[in-house]
Amino acid sequence: FAPPKPDHSPRRFSQRLSRGLCGDQTCGIMPVMTSQDVKSLIDRFNAAWNDHDLDAAVLMCTEDAAFESTGPFPDGTRHVGRSALREAWEPIFANPASHFVIEEVVVLGNDRAVQRFRYDWGDGHIRGIDLFRFHDGFVAEKLSYVKG
Repeated sequence: FAPPKPDHSPRRFSQRLSRGLCGDQTCGIMPVMTSQDVKSLIDRFNAAWNDHDLDAAVLMCTEDAAFESTGPFPDGTRHVGRSALREAWEPIFANPASHFVIEEVVVLGNDRAVQRFRYDWGDGHIRGIDLFRFHDGFVAEKLSYVKG
């Protein structure tokens, strides 16, 4: 198994994922991700968001991935599984004015990361952080928090 090169677009990566990371055959147990693999995955994941490529973003997540949204106040909503993520993220991806500026990414070992972001949606913006957990080369959890 060789991790995809950082210059692969999220769409290209999603096409590889639909066939499996090892082509058309089963990979078996995947090696532990390195911090470089984690950073590369986050970069591809963020590119999918800014390219409004919902399919690519969802396919970069585990089947049972969890996303905790920032609303409603005070605890947000927990969405589990690819179909729930797709439903939660669709309004963001459908808005052509939505855009994330990643201010900083801190990789914590081989399975966690934190990123600071600014999210713009046309007539406003908000700043926040995402806490990520990864498993076998996929996003397993994305917990989002915002200021204000």
